[in-house]
Amino acid sequence: MKKQKILAAVCAIFSAGAVLATAAAPAQIMPQEAIFVRRGGSEFTYIYPAIEAESALAGLRMNQYFLNEKDREALHFDGQTDNSRIKRAYQVMLNDGDYVSIIDTGMSYTQGDAHPLSWKHGVTFNVATGKQVQWQYMLNDETAPQLTLAKINAMLRQSGYALAPDFAGLQTLPQNFYVDGQRNIHFLFNPYEIAPYAAGIIDLNTHVRAQ
Repeated sequence: MKKQKILAAVCAIFSAGAVLATAAAPAQIMPQEAIFVRRGGSEFTYIYPAIEAESALAGLRMNQYFLNEKDREALHFDGQTDNSRIKRAYQVMLNDGDYVSIIDTGMSYTQGDAHPLSWKHGVTFNVATGKQVQWQYMLNDETAPQLTLAKINAMLRQSGYALAPDFAGLQTLPQNFYVDGQRNIHFLFNPYEIAPYAAGIIDLNTHVRAQ
């Protein structure tokens, strides 16, 4: 009996060691900057992350997302004829070895507009694969029922945000999200989506933890 207990303890130690050995390290994230200037004074600045993961392929996949965004925004910028200023940057909200969750922030102002327009878009990656993850796949049998369309609409109505008077509720599940440092899932709604401009960007913390 004593030998069995010792053997069980040894197995537990080796098992814990194996888990620690296989746990992924957080990604290394460094800022990069690209500036595009157009005749007439228009300027587009994009500060984006360069991500290095344990898997080179995973890092390549994550980086490609932001390079594609840079190229897409630069192409749109080149096609404009008005005098404008566009700036995009990022915030790392979670980087724990399992996921990298980033908010891609943006602000644009065109001469003559009443005010600048700001927006936020979340993107979350699996660090091991470098592939994007949707929030539905970060839930389990216990948490999935907490984020039905009806319950998300109830959260919005009870959030305290000044929603648009004619807001009748979301008709489809939201896709713009990020995960914070406590692994809580947040939904983002940009100006005019469900609320007037004065309400700003709505950040709904669901307090539902990603798995």
